[in-house]
Amino acid sequence: MNLAEVEHWFDPLRTIPAQRWGLIAVTVAAAVVAVTLTGVVAGHSNTVLLIVVFLTALAASARPDLHTALLVETIVVWHWFVVTDDPVTPLAVPMALCVFVFHVGIALMAVAPTRAIIDRTIIRRWSVRSGYVVVATVAAWLLVVVLDGRRAPGSVALTFVAFVTLTGLVLAARLHSAPAGADADG
Repeated sequence: MNLAEVEHWFDPLRTIPAQRWGLIAVTVAAAVVAVTLTGVVAGHSNTVLLIVVFLTALAASARPDLHTALLVETIVVWHWFVVTDDPVTPLAVPMALCVFVFHVGIALMAVAPTRAIIDRTIIRRWSVRSGYVVVATVAAWLLVVVLDGRRAPGSVALTFVAFVTLTGLVLAARLHSAPAGADADG
């Protein structure tokens, strides 16, 4: 086997646009940062788990249409629940947002062919809608902090009203941000 044969294996990678490489980098980094944040909250890191999540996230980015991304999310969330004791730690928000960024990155890569360049209007629309989810996530975390600070027992009714309100706001914003004539999935 000579070097020319090995280089031939990597020829398909050269045709992948920089935008896709950027999505892969952000997606994999988000999963790795989520595990790292969990280690910070726990007071110790798990190098083996970090490597497993990195490699699994890389595999999920290579084939976003498979269920490998679900495995990454399951490992990350399971790790969080196992090693953290404080449900209202401020690092819960960035960790949740890392999982969200991973999820959105995989979803965006799954709906476009590998060599496609995604239009700026689609990126902008996904970013705006993702911003609403970020705001809703922070609002839900603040609700938990307030309830915890008051030593109030969790209220199913209050949580339900908050969820419905935030969902309504996200849907209203989505309807408002959709251009005229855009499809419902846009």
